[in-house]
Amino acid sequence: MMRPLSRCLPKLQTPSRTLAAQQHNCSCHRIHTTATARSSAKRKQLLKPAQIESLHIPVMKDEVIHLWAGNNGGNNYLIDGTVGFGGHSLAAMETGAKVMGIDRDSHVLKMAKRRFDAAIDDQTSSSADINGTESTNDSSEADTDTTNKPYALHHGSYADISPELLQSHSFPSKVDGILLDLGMNTHQIENPSRGFTFRKQGPLDMRFDANGLHRNEVGGSLSAYEVVNTYTVDELASIFDRHADEPYAHQIAQAIVNWRNEKKKRAGIISTLELRYIIEETITKHCNTQHRSTHQKDKFLRYKQIWSTNTKERVRIATKPMQRLIQLYEQDKVKHANHVMRCFQAIRIETNDELNHLNFFLSNLSNIHNVLTTGARLVTIAFQPGEDSLVQCSMEKMVDTGEFRWLTPIEEGLRPTLDEVKVNGKSRTARLRAVEEK
Repeated sequence: MMRPLSRCLPKLQTPSRTLAAQQHNCSCHRIHTTATARSSAKRKQLLKPAQIESLHIPVMKDEVIHLWAGNNGGNNYLIDGTVGFGGHSLAAMETGAKVMGIDRDSHVLKMAKRRFDAAIDDQTSSSADINGTESTNDSSEADTDTTNKPYALHHGSYADISPELLQSHSFPSKVDGILLDLGMNTHQIENPSRGFTFRKQGPLDMRFDANGLHRNEVGGSLSAYEVVNTYTVDELASIFDRHADEPYAHQIAQAIVNWRNEKKKRAGIISTLELRYIIEETITKHCNTQHRSTHQKDKFLRYKQIWSTNTKERVRIATKPMQRLIQLYEQDKVKHANHVMRCFQAIRIETNDELNHLNFFLSNLSNIHNVLTTGARLVTIAFQPGEDSLVQCSMEKMVDTGEFRWLTPIEEGLRPTLDEVKVNGKSRTARLRAVEEK
């Protein structure tokens, strides 16, 4: 018997999207905006297709193509709801399918377009100057006329999928498959200017839609800066617990609020390294550190002066010694990396309202039915327990209607092979699930 959706999932609507999140301190927002503006030039730098190939390895590619694109002899119309760099989409196009790629991040959409166009040019003309083709596409938008190409791109959320959206891109109102790869894009994680990584200095942003231009009825318009600097202790602890199963959720939440109130009243917590330090310091205080040497403790504690509120100390931040200290902290091994990673993950999920986007799409069964042909497949790859639980419960509900059937094991789904994990360690936690419309 299907488990009720409400029993399978954490509460999706949080108390944290309150008026307090909108009425944050204006001076804090100006500082955050300045930090974001300084990195805007870096955001605009687009990777070349060859660079994308080396950075991005699509997870479980063979299994995805078999389930997502292999049910109609290659003559498919497919939706990639989280296209990213387009690894899965490109593989599907190689089978003869036409793909609509959707992403909330306009930056990666432009890079996907470059990659697709370069692949098409390479296939149709071995003498084509791929570099020249890239330069002509720099100013193009994702939502362009691609009638004569095997792809279309849409800047938005997969929660936007509807017959009307498909037809607006010259697609039929029903497609043969939908793919949702819920993992993070490698370039997003490793680009410090986006604020996703805790290993490099960057602004607390973490928005997929970094320009803030795309809005829909689901939401997701906050930045990580607003989450960190406006949420209460209970609200922060709630997202750390629900989105990441962080055992020290309340202690870390209390430390963040204490830090911003006592040390950063004017500016707030503005950088990824600063947030990382707060988490590391908190866990260090609550863990057994008796075996750590005094040298190790002193080395860690000296980093604290980077964020000192003392006027003389703040002046030193711009000096070479202070910049060197920041570099040393970036290069130093992350203390309690799992706790830091979980907290950053929770803030990212909250910032982009990820679970609500997923729930909004999966719970609208009539809409899913309206955009899938008979025999069409819905394929998902989840990397976090909360997402996978939501997907499993929703698919069970779809199967219980009698209109869908399972294509993957009900409880376990499909996992990457050991060989794939050795090559691509980021696939380790992936879980693939698929259903087919009867």
